[in-house]
Amino acid sequence: MQVEHVERWIGCEVLDQGGELVGKLTEVYFRGSEPVLISAKDGRLTRKRRLVPLDGAVASRDYLRVAFAADRLVETKSGDDDLTANDLAVVAEHYGAAHTAAPEELEGSRARAERVRAAAAAEQEARALEAEAEQRALNADDAAQRAVAATAEAERAQREKQDAEARAEQARAVAGEQ
Repeated sequence: MQVEHVERWIGCEVLDQGGELVGKLTEVYFRGSEPVLISAKDGRLTRKRRLVPLDGAVASRDYLRVAFAADRLVETKSGDDDLTANDLAVVAEHYGAAHTAAPEELEGSRARAERVRAAAAAEQEARALEAEAEQRALNADDAAQRAVAATAEAERAQREKQDAEARAEQARAVAGEQ
């Protein structure tokens, strides 16, 4: 399905191929960057979760229409948005081998958004740390230059002291001769 940011549709109505309401979109599952599967829950007390591949799905402004009849959708007992190996085995068996996946291959939109947010925060922190490292390197270079200059100044002062002591010794010697 080629819909950009399909995860933003969470909460919209999901219709079957005949226009019958399936439920509300509760999660989008991605394989890499490709959305491949959704879960929809009806509003009844049972809160059954239906898992539907996005193959052939059509998006409009107000709803997502899947390419399967409502009575042909996989229902799972699992109420949360995490997919189990059993859920995915049922999906593969029901919709065909093309929909075979392991839980670690699919990522829900919430987990994906959190991962992207964490990556952006880590990237921002890395940039800040790099800037700090560059500043510290500049400070270290500046301190090293000041240390070289201070060493040269100390050596010059030592030579001037030795020259002054030598002149003082000569002056005492001249004064002692007179």
